[in-house]
Amino acid sequence: MIDTDTQHASKEEISKRSFQHRMKELHTHSYLTLLSIGQAVAFHLLVEHVYEANVLYGLSHNNVTSWVNFLLALETFAILILVWNDYYMLVSCFSWVPSIIDPALMFCVFASEVCLVKTLDHPEQWFQSVTAFFVVGVLAFTNTMKQSGKRPENDVMLALNRKRMHASVWTLTGMAVISAGVSFFVANINWAPLPCALFVLFVMAGFTWISIVNWSNVIAFVDGR
Repeated sequence: MIDTDTQHASKEEISKRSFQHRMKELHTHSYLTLLSIGQAVAFHLLVEHVYEANVLYGLSHNNVTSWVNFLLALETFAILILVWNDYYMLVSCFSWVPSIIDPALMFCVFASEVCLVKTLDHPEQWFQSVTAFFVVGVLAFTNTMKQSGKRPENDVMLALNRKRMHASVWTLTGMAVISAGVSFFVANINWAPLPCALFVLFVMAGFTWISIVNWSNVIAFVDGR
């Protein structure tokens, strides 16, 4: 009787571990597949807008509006790259069993990216969209930290990246607040769009540098350097 119970418990444990393994494997592949589709759609819409609105040709006119449109398109492109890179880095470093919150947040990221592209001709609305993007970014990072913390195999990577992830959450939160204020200035002050667009360009450059450094640190850790 005891042997039967032991065998049953052993089979149940094996089945449980097998299920968890499949869930984590499917999570990685489905996440990256869904991410690829969403980024491809957003990128297609961005290229279509740049072509139809003659964004690059408009620079030859050398006026403020043309430069604002160009900077916002460039920053939107940078956001698409950063989203792909950060999601890829998170999925590569951590594993977890997803919940309904994971795809919900990813679709919110896609929606905010589409809003960024669709509002490129209206700077005040673009800054409102980027505010929404940063808010979703805060929720996505927080969810990743929470979900990853439940899995013991993530302990080492979490210890290595915890401070950076907390810093990212606080930085995104700060940018959401700043972007909300910037959208007010852009809507009410005629000269505001260009300096505000330059400010966001500076922020995007900072995020890009942080992303490169974080990924380099992970690679160095894996390589034992």
